[in-house]
Amino acid sequence: MVMRNFNVNDKAYGILFVDQTDSDEEHPYEWNEKEIKELCLFIGYSEEDSKAIAGEVTHYTQPGDEDEMRGYRLQENNDNLEPSDLTIGMFIKSIKDGFGE
Repeated sequence: MVMRNFNVNDKAYGILFVDQTDSDEEHPYEWNEKEIKELCLFIGYSEEDSKAIAGEVTHYTQPGDEDEMRGYRLQENNDNLEPSDLTIGMFIKSIKDGFGE
């Protein structure tokens, strides 16, 4: 199995989350569960844990929603952070903080 490589400075938009296909104005983005699982594998989680983490992330959160962004703004100490500003590295930190290393 070839593992995908990620650059921590790349924007997460377009990789980990994309524009909502259902035109849901309340939630303009949707997760790419496959890429989140690949990111977890890249970080070093097992196949089983990566699948579980990706499922939990995509089931319990919405990309770019206000609760999620509040956490990223605190994490990055940047009150002006927008969903399009999020990087792969920020997601890695968030996953490690939420699920352990």
